[in-house]
Parts: sequence; structure tokens; C-alpha cells
Amino acid sequence: MSRMVLDDLSDDELAELTALAEQHDVELMREGDRGEPVTIAILVGSALAIGAVMHEFERRKGGQVIDLRPDAPKPAYRDKDLQYGLVMIRSADGVVRVEVHEPKGMLGQVLDAINGIVGTLTGQEPDGLLQQLQNAVGDRATVTRDPRDQP
Repeated sequence: MSRMVLDDLSDDELAELTALAEQHDVELMREGDRGEPVTIAILVGSALAIGAVMHEFERRKGGQVIDLRPDAPKPAYRDKDLQYGLVMIRSADGVVRVEVHEPKGMLGQVLDAINGIVGTLTGQEPDGLLQQLQNAVGDRATVTRDPRDQP
């Protein structure tokens, strides 16, 4: 049996995860202080089944937004309106799209690569931003300016 521990889940995420676990014959155990909201969810089942639950759970969260603008309400968040595997990076000069070629296996690696350089991206000119991102993600993703952001 394999286990996966998740924390910091919203009520909606916990409900979604519970339904997915039931569909894939994975046990979901909840831990938290008595009378407090659930603080930890533990998935128990085969590695394959847990992997299927986690992939579908992540896919349903949608794409990733990284907002580099100085007045950004949140610097990073998931957006269900964006396709899973798409990373939108908003800067003061526009929006850059990072389209992950194989999201199921590569999205985490691409996000780690972007997170590794995110501090150097603020204030970059658009062409420099594109080049720096493409260098970071390599052939795992394609980096372009958002077409709605073109002059």
C-alpha cells in the first residue's frame, strides 16, 4: 500500500478529492484537531490508483498563473479557466504563455524551473523574459507572448 499526504486543502478541494478517491478505490483518511477543520488528508491505496487520483485532482485545478506585476493581488494561483498544462506569466509589459508539452509528467518540473528563476523575471523586457523562460524550461514547454497581448 502507498500513501500520499496532502495539507492546506479548502473545503471544496477536500470534497473533490474525496469523490476522486472513491472513484479510484483509494481510502482517504482525515486528520485534524477535534472540532477543527481537516488539516491533513492521507490517501491510501495502490501507487497507480493514488497517481490517477492526484493527476485528475491537479488537472481539475486548471492552469497556473504567476503574476509579476507590482500591484498583483496574489503572486501565484491556479485558475480553472485556464487549460491544465498552461502557465500564464503576467508582467507589467504583458502576458507570456508557457505551454507544457506533456503536463502529466512535466508540469511539476516546468513549474520548479520557473520558480527557480522567478525572482529574476520581474522588470524584464518582453524579449528577455521570453528567452530566460525558454532557457529555464528547455524542450519541456513552448514559451510565447500571449496572442491577445500583441500590438
